[in-house]
Amino acid sequence: MARAPELRAIALLLGAPATPVIRTDKPGLFSVTSARGGPKRYTVDLGRDPPSCTCPRYQWVARVDEDPRPTCKHIEAVRLAIRAREGLGVPLS
Repeated sequence: MARAPELRAIALLLGAPATPVIRTDKPGLFSVTSARGGPKRYTVDLGRDPPSCTCPRYQWVARVDEDPRPTCKHIEAVRLAIRAREGLGVPLS
């Protein structure tokens, strides 16, 4: 069964502009649009263990939650976008 961050990630990808997830020039770093639209973007770092995000929700979960591997919809959106692109044989731009 999907977890809440994964479901929110799917909603983010489906309702986002044409490029909700953008790979940066640094390995493991991605820029993700805010689910609320507008110019706001968050940085997801998949190169860390555990991965991190600059969004307020992740910052709160990482600080307060007892989960040793905190996540958020932005991290899950990047993971989903990578898996989808790999399945299509198209690199994430």
